[in-house]
Amino acid sequence: MWTQIGFELDEPSLYQFRYHSADGKTATVEAIGDVDCDGTPATFTLRLGVTPAGNPQAELEQPPAGVY
Repeated sequence: MWTQIGFELDEPSLYQFRYHSADGKTATVEAIGDVDCDGTPATFTLRLGVTPAGNPQAELEQPPAGVY
C-alpha cells in the first residue's frame, strides 16, 4: 500500500507507520513512536477523506501534550 500512495522511508525512523482504509474513499494513517523512551508511545493520527462536494480533506490528531 505504501508504494501505491507514494510513501517511502529511505533512512531510519523513530516511528512505525500504519495505513487503514475500509471503503476506498477514506483512510487513516498513524505514526507511532516512543521518542523519549519512557515506555509510552505517542500516536499521530491523520484522517483522510472527501467532502460531500468532492474536495479532499485531512484532519491531524496529535497525542496529548507531554507524551512525545
